[in-house]
Amino acid sequence: MSGRIRALLPELTGFALAGVAAYAADLGLFLWLGG
Repeated sequence: MSGRIRALLPELTGFALAGVAAYAADLGLFLWLGG
């Protein structure tokens, strides 16, 4: 089981980073447009 999780870790990390980047862009745009 742990080998399976270790194999998925890079994919999950990339997915998490993409989500954080999208959230930051969304929040920045929202604040830039005046809330």
